[in-house]
Amino acid sequence: MDYARTIYTKENRSLVIIMNYFAELNSENKVINVIVCDSSLIDSTPHSDGGVSWVETFKDGTRNVYAGIGMTYDSSKDKFIEIQPYPSWTLQEDDTWQSPVGPTP
Repeated sequence: MDYARTIYTKENRSLVIIMNYFAELNSENKVINVIVCDSSLIDSTPHSDGGVSWVETFKDGTRNVYAGIGMTYDSSKDKFIEIQPYPSWTLQEDDTWQSPVGPTP
């Protein structure tokens, strides 16, 4: 789902601008920032310290989950992987984390 912003001009006319969500990745594909930006401007949006690329993220489950700081982007699967909750948990084939005692009910 996109974020829409309505802007009113001097002539009191409304203009709707569709904004999108983007995750900023570092060189290890870790999410270091998430912003809302007009997609036509993302290529000219400067990176923060350590940022190397932008990947669009969605709140509707596209690309697995909505990106958050610390998550990893898997470019071969085109999805974001959540942070490992505990060191003993293992990443499953469906890219979810499972505890050592088995799946959650």
